[in-house]
Amino acid sequence: MIVLLLLVVMIWFYSWQLILPIAVATVSVPFVVLLLAGAYESVAEGTPFLVSDLIYIAGLFAIIGFVLYLVFIAPAYYLLRRMSAPLYLTFPALVAVFNLVLFVLLAEQAPMPGYALAPLCGLVHAWVVLWLMRLLPAVRPKQ
Repeated sequence: MIVLLLLVVMIWFYSWQLILPIAVATVSVPFVVLLLAGAYESVAEGTPFLVSDLIYIAGLFAIIGFVLYLVFIAPAYYLLRRMSAPLYLTFPALVAVFNLVLFVLLAEQAPMPGYALAPLCGLVHAWVVLWLMRLLPAVRPKQ
């Protein structure tokens, strides 16, 4: 319920051209990464591939990530857009650093590949968001 209330408030303040790409990125990127990791484990180690676990874990990442992106990344996007720095460089860098900081804060004893995977997922998130934003038409008139 809190997530839905937050979503309504954020849609009121932000444009849907930012909300929709963030939602797509926070759902698709964890699902694809976990799908590839599960397929690798299934082939390389012979462990069973459990789709229900994949959906459950990817869903947790998506819900938590969506809320965090709305609270932290969306305002930062608008701040970066007002600055003179190129958005296609600063926004992916911001999201990669944000993901790395979250990973460092939340992981107690993380394996070394996690420190590379977290910013890479952030870069993919940012590229998906920027790509989808270019595809979506503007609803609000430009000022």
